Amino acid sequence: MGRVLVVDDNRDLGELTSEILEERGFKVNIAYDGESALARIKQEPYDLMILDYKLPRMSGLTVLERTLRIRPNLKTIMISAFGDDSTRTRAKELGAYAFLDKPFNIDRLKRTVKRALIEQKRRRINETNLRKLQPSFSTNERVLILPIFVAEFLNTI
Repeated sequence: MGRVLVVDDNRDLGELTSEILEERGFKVNIAYDGESALARIKQEPYDLMILDYKLPRMSGLTVLERTLRIRPNLKTIMISAFGDDSTRTRAKELGAYAFLDKPFNIDRLKRTVKRALIEQKRRRINETNLRKLQPSFSTNERVLILPIFVAEFLNTI
């Protein structure tokens, strides 16, 4: 289904989140601090990262900022028991897809993960189709044809 990196210094919550996602068919890795998360992101392509805001030695916001320099299209769901409005706003500005408060509702997490991955898949399909179209169509023709590819994709969901 997809590759997910869970980043949380709370080992129990990291493992629980991993188990929930693995039950849904995801391949999950866990990192317990920001440095380990960044090392994994450099080594492996992930479809999604679930990232705790409060981590030892490096905040989740710093991890998010550095991650997006390495993998600009990686969808990230931030989680935190300490998130205030300014933290949420900053996470969104940096590119977080969503921000969930701990303790989070498991069904809400599953829905948010599903939506993020659908959006990720749409982006990839659009990029692939645009690359295929570039040599054979003019710019105006590409603009007209792109909605057809999107409609076809939405019918497969």
